Amino acid sequence: MLCHRQSDSLGDATHERPPWEAYATLLSPLGYGYPRYYPQAGNSQHEIAIGDVAFFEPGGQYIRILNVFQPATSAVNTCFGITDPFERLNIEDFAIEDLTLQMPLVLGSEGVTAVPEKGWDISSNDKLYLHCKMDYAAFMMLPTRTVKVQKLHAPEGTIESFVSRNHLYWNRLGADFDIGQRRNEVFFVTSWMKTTHWLGGICYAGARDRTFTFDRYGLVKVSEGPSSF
Repeated sequence: MLCHRQSDSLGDATHERPPWEAYATLLSPLGYGYPRYYPQAGNSQHEIAIGDVAFFEPGGQYIRILNVFQPATSAVNTCFGITDPFERLNIEDFAIEDLTLQMPLVLGSEGVTAVPEKGWDISSNDKLYLHCKMDYAAFMMLPTRTVKVQKLHAPEGTIESFVSRNHLYWNRLGADFDIGQRRNEVFFVTSWMKTTHWLGGICYAGARDRTFTFDRYGLVKVSEGPSSF
């Protein structure tokens, strides 16, 4: 599950970052958005929606402060007891596009090569091999090879202007109600990608020249030395 958010450079401090942040930073350059390490499936309060003003708390959980397309009195906007008025948008003024996209079996960070055994199917006992050429690596496996996508389409400059007007206010709301976001970490969701089945992982160090073997249940083996395939 991914949402759009600006990412930064991983740098040399991979081991000092929490796993969710390192995972997202390694995979964000692929261009699919900001991947969530803890999707919290089934929890409506943490479910991503177009129009969310949100942040990732220090443990990596997605936290919605409010949703600008929902009334101020709706359940998603009263969770933290926020009573201050906020600028809303009318969903009818925008176009929402829903898509189903075909995806590769594995999204891997730089230096990760995925080799499936046979055709590899979620219902089979086939193995999937990931060979790493970097000291650290992250991946997201998508067994169904499909994702649902929702995008917000707006006239040029509309969203940028809206965010510019409100970003400081959103940060203040989070601070006033002690929600726990870090400064300048609040973002506005304009699109998301979701899938029903996934497997994600990250290796902080020592991944170089190792092969990670997975089946449909998860990691089953780690081999040292150059890959044999």
